[in-house]
Amino acid sequence: MRYLQYLLNLKDHHYAHLALTSSRSLYFAGKSSWYGDVQTACERLPFYVRPVPVLADATEIAVYTAEVEKVAETWLLQQLNSTAKLYLIHHRLPSLQVSRCACVCGVLNSQARNRKAEMG
Repeated sequence: MRYLQYLLNLKDHHYAHLALTSSRSLYFAGKSSWYGDVQTACERLPFYVRPVPVLADATEIAVYTAEVEKVAETWLLQQLNSTAKLYLIHHRLPSLQVSRCACVCGVLNSQARNRKAEMG
């Protein structure tokens, strides 16, 4: 999301901004694209957040990113507090100052591995 925000802040003549514009055009034409992948990734989060604003500017994406971070932190704390293996840190995580991104990525990766193991 921060990279999308960065791209939206670029001037129209920058190559990366032009690539984003092209990716959006492909998305709206029903083709696969990086922009479509961002939309899909946000839809597949393991917690509910409102859909990504499709025609958002950088400011709207910044607000959306903050919302996702807040909901992700709450969800992560719920996941950690409900895991029997981590009983020593139940309700104590904020005082440990653990990197939120590392924790979220670790939990999401373990969930993905569990889903793959269940499937086959």
